[in-house]
Amino acid sequence: MANILFLTGASNVGKSTLIYEVARAAKLNMKGFFAREIQQAGTNLGFELCAASQLQVPQPVDPAHIFIDRRVHPAHINPQVFAEFGVALLQDCQPKDVVLLDEIGGIELLVPEFMQALQALFLKDLTIIGVFKAEGNYQRQQRQQHFDVTAQRQQLLQAIAAQQGRVLPVAVNQEQIRQTIQVFLDV
Repeated sequence: MANILFLTGASNVGKSTLIYEVARAAKLNMKGFFAREIQQAGTNLGFELCAASQLQVPQPVDPAHIFIDRRVHPAHINPQVFAEFGVALLQDCQPKDVVLLDEIGGIELLVPEFMQALQALFLKDLTIIGVFKAEGNYQRQQRQQHFDVTAQRQQLLQAIAAQQGRVLPVAVNQEQIRQTIQVFLDV
């Protein structure tokens, strides 16, 4: 059974930053993934799916792993990135690994293979930490990109609860959340 902790909250409150800072300070070798924002001159050009190992050793952007490309209008969505690279990253997780899932709860849930791999991950003997897309963020993305994964989000929340996992809201008391992450990761 997985040990699961997700943070949730509005954009730019520091959910990912808190996880990354604790993981880097502890020099954790994590599996899983994170979504990296691609920027140029302060403009968001899209998002790339990256292996969690890139937190310790950053790599250049890989165009094959861009799943939202905002250089075109309307934004180009490529869920195939999750069907192939995302599933491979999840299947690479072995018992006792610390797994980063940053973030889940959006367009990746449109991919049945990814949903299956994610649900299978929750049943393994792993430590899973990540970010679950806040409801308000999901609704905004849903309106902009015209997709609906409400049922899949509910399935994931139920799967997390079934494993006695936690989804903690992050707003202002970041030091308390940082301490919670440190205790959770035993660092």
